[in-house]
Amino acid sequence: MSTLTKLIAYWRMDESSGNRLDSVGALDLEPLGTVNHTTGKLGDGAVALPSAATWLAAVGTVPADFSAATMTLAGWLRIDTASGTS
Repeated sequence: MSTLTKLIAYWRMDESSGNRLDSVGALDLEPLGTVNHTTGKLGDGAVALPSAATWLAAVGTVPADFSAATMTLAGWLRIDTASGTS
């Protein structure tokens, strides 16, 4: 099955500030704390979360499909530093 089948939300992350807009639906992401814009792996956008006190939160009503037992999340993640035990 293609990752585009039944796509609920897609964020390009190319906004330099403010909400990150959902390209296929109405589930925008609001920055909480200091969320920075940086160069992405694909295209022009990515976010940098400088601390555990920063994140992006869904604005509005999360579609019921997000509570399904089966779903796929895809994205790029780069971790500069990590602490703890494995």
